[in-house]
Amino acid sequence: MNNDRLLLEKMKEILPEKRYLHTQSVMEEVKNIAGIFNLDPDKLSRSAILHDCTKPKSYDEHLEIIKESGISLSQDDLNSPETLHAVTGSIEAKTTYFQPDDVCDMIRWHSTGKEDMTLCEKILFLADFIEKTRTYEKCIKTREEFYKKLNEKTTDKEKQKVLDTTVLEVLSFTLSFLEKKNLFIHPETYKARDFLKSSLDMS
Repeated sequence: MNNDRLLLEKMKEILPEKRYLHTQSVMEEVKNIAGIFNLDPDKLSRSAILHDCTKPKSYDEHLEIIKESGISLSQDDLNSPETLHAVTGSIEAKTTYFQPDDVCDMIRWHSTGKEDMTLCEKILFLADFIEKTRTYEKCIKTREEFYKKLNEKTTDKEKQKVLDTTVLEVLSFTLSFLEKKNLFIHPETYKARDFLKSSLDMS
């Protein structure tokens, strides 16, 4: 299923209204960023539409989807129930909505991040944080500063650095927020932060 309109109609059927509006907004955000980076927005758009497709499911329902898929979960995955929808969303994207592997990978890592993310994986990760229905002050400020900095850059390399720096900022903020609340943090998020920081230090 590769038609945005049909996918959105399906999400409207299965998602609560607030989650659906968030989904629409993430889709618009990835299209905006894709345009700045001269990327074909097609796959990014589909990843955005489907990124929270299993978000309303219960913990047990997530586990059942994963069990049926044959994927083995780590203990870290089990300790991080808030990120399970990224795992099951990537599975559903593949098995129910027949999406290619790169779209499924964008969905898989949109919540925790990971080491050495692709450009499109970074874009979805960031768009999920800065989209317009997010009312948290940090989300609004990050969005404003991201586009302001991008508008000041002209080369692809400069724009890539703005994206990487902003994703690093979001990862660092997320880690700090969770640490202060003494909540479990998936190790992939630390790995994503450390990899990106190292990459930027060497650039």
